[in-house]
Amino acid sequence: MNSQQAALPAGLLLLLVGLVLCFAGVRSLRLTGLCAGFALAWMIAELLGASIPVGLVIAVAGAIGGLILISLVFRFAMWVLGGLAGATIAIKVYAHVGMGQGSALVAVLLAAAVGLIVGFLADRHRAPLLAAVTALSGASVILNALAALAPTDIGFLGEPTTRVQSVLASGVWLILALAGWLVQRRALQSRAERVS
Repeated sequence: MNSQQAALPAGLLLLLVGLVLCFAGVRSLRLTGLCAGFALAWMIAELLGASIPVGLVIAVAGAIGGLILISLVFRFAMWVLGGLAGATIAIKVYAHVGMGQGSALVAVLLAAAVGLIVGFLADRHRAPLLAAVTALSGASVILNALAALAPTDIGFLGEPTTRVQSVLASGVWLILALAGWLVQRRALQSRAERVS
């Protein structure tokens, strides 16, 4: 299977993961852990230049790792989920700011630092912050998936190379994240109304 043939199923799988994170991130901690682990591992593999088959293997391992982390530390699940999603957001921001010129090591260090900070905040503020973080994280994964599915037309959504592309991709990212957050917020409000 050549790389173009592998790009379609990989892009569709990445799109599915992004949609789950963006629009249903707070519904299931285990599913979100699985998706966030997959997304983070995929984005790091992609940043480091891995081929699609290798990236998929790494992403599946990341998904299993995310699920195991959630299972082992369920008490600290919000912290872990916030950290995974925060790291994914950091990599997307770095790709938009660096416009293809950044250092992979700096991106990984930024992802770790932002992941720790967002993890701490998610543990403190629980579901409302986790809804926002998973919406941002999922939206970034959706953009990367769309870029993988149509690299010549909208490839800049994954990794912009000019200021105009960066501004446009950032705008699309934020609008998509806002839509995801609104859907998740509505779900949280419905859940709260059922409980009370």
